[in-house]
Amino acid sequence: MYAREWSLAQSNTYLRPKHNDIPQSPPILRDGTINCCTDAAWNSETRMAGLGWNFTDSKLTTNHSTVVPHVVSPLMGELLALRDALLSATQIGFRSITFHSDSSILIKAIKSKSQLLEILGILFDIQACLPNFNFICFKCIPREANTVADSIAKQALSGFIVTEF
Repeated sequence: MYAREWSLAQSNTYLRPKHNDIPQSPPILRDGTINCCTDAAWNSETRMAGLGWNFTDSKLTTNHSTVVPHVVSPLMGELLALRDALLSATQIGFRSITFHSDSSILIKAIKSKSQLLEILGILFDIQACLPNFNFICFKCIPREANTVADSIAKQALSGFIVTEF
């Protein structure tokens, strides 16, 4: 089941842009609003996930990444990337932000306040961060528009070396 979720979330046709095939950056919604794209790269053998996110406004882009062990599914990796981006945005002091992900399953889970046991704890963490913002929005974007966060996550995962003791 997890492999199917990952496959659907990564499929080129699943989230293909409707009007044209030219990837576009997420729009800046209004002055003072930050855009944040998030993504995760998951290794099923090691159960490690590379998490990547980038903050963009009209003047600046900053990239962030981390590696997390014991990640049970691609969806969990996507949730962890979003949670870490939310925590980072809170620490930086952003108050108006739009989060973008190429995982429609992730966005639906957040908007519907999913009760899936596997993700309930992380969803609770995400919900707990929401009062820190004056404006917050979650949007699903085409995979082609999320290449920066995807590259950050993949680089984080590829830079991690598993050593057996």
